[in-house]
Amino acid sequence: LYERSLELKSFKTLEHVEDLDLEAPVGSAFASTETSTVTIIDQFEEYMTSLKDCFDFEKLSAFAKRPGFSILFDGMHGAGGPFARRVLITELGLDESCLMRCDPRPDFGGCHPDPNLTYAAELAIPHFSKAGGPKGVARSMPSSAALDVVAEAQHIPCFITPTGWKFFGNLMSSKEMFDKTDYTPFLCGEESFGTGSDHIREKDGLWAVLAWMSILQKANEDVGLDQPLVQVKDIVINHWKKYGRHFYCRYDFEGVESDAANSMMDLIRSSFVENDVSSVAVDSSGIKLVDATEFGYVDPVDGSETSQQGLILSFEYPNGLPARVVFRLSGTGSSGATIRMYLERFEKDPTKHDEAAPVALKSLADRALAMVQMTELTGRTSPTVIT
Repeated sequence: LYERSLELKSFKTLEHVEDLDLEAPVGSAFASTETSTVTIIDQFEEYMTSLKDCFDFEKLSAFAKRPGFSILFDGMHGAGGPFARRVLITELGLDESCLMRCDPRPDFGGCHPDPNLTYAAELAIPHFSKAGGPKGVARSMPSSAALDVVAEAQHIPCFITPTGWKFFGNLMSSKEMFDKTDYTPFLCGEESFGTGSDHIREKDGLWAVLAWMSILQKANEDVGLDQPLVQVKDIVINHWKKYGRHFYCRYDFEGVESDAANSMMDLIRSSFVENDVSSVAVDSSGIKLVDATEFGYVDPVDGSETSQQGLILSFEYPNGLPARVVFRLSGTGSSGATIRMYLERFEKDPTKHDEAAPVALKSLADRALAMVQMTELTGRTSPTVIT
């Protein structure tokens, strides 16, 4: 699309066209040309129809009324707030107290645009089962490799893409638009809390809420009304016991001077990606650098190529288990460049799964920050945000 946009020489607008009354009753139609019509729809009804194809609302509504169940949805003053009210209050019968900041505001109410736990500190599936499980899953490259382990065990095709929902969209539309492999129903997510499926071609926070509610409802099917409910924590701990835990954390260094940020990225390329890492000395932590690459992607659906999507430093702990650190520059912050450092370490020993992620990853973070000369090049001694 970008390449084609460079070829545009002119564009046309419509004149003497009937004004669109966006407040007109649903079904109202306005002719824009002899061959095209704009029809007013009810976006809430269209969305609910899609969600009811994914989830069993009757079971979810019954589960939502169980003693001990509670939920808090933080709309962060985004466009999803009114939809949350329709889904959670009108359809599922929950109380208004389960909604927070669900009135859309142009400036997001002064909230930070990135929905991580630091800026949302107040918060601390039939669609798949009908088809016999997901036919494909995907994650953005910086996201946790925990998905890869489960996908391999369940023999589900797994894709690692650049950051950006358009890459997931191609995989969802592989059969529909390109007559290639059908990966639907499809499950995908990215590192900035975006999760979704193929019911729409975009991340969907309400879908994620209903997916977790469905998981909890299924886990509590045989739990009596006088017994404590199975919690999210219980499900996660059991998952770790089966698949191992991927400790995961993100350091954001916000508002970094652009030249300094680029100098650090260039240092990683020249010192590690373009060099033999076997010569890199091991420090007192015993964490050994075993590989360094720059992530690129060839889309398996349309063949398009995307390069320079992040620098990956792969490590090995003294016990032989893998770890990695990813560095990317992001423009989602408010000003300057944001350096994002993603830390991940695999641990299969269940006796070590209770450790807090920032603590478990501290040695890896110290090792990586020293190697890339973060303080020397940017002047930063600590991250702005740890997620």
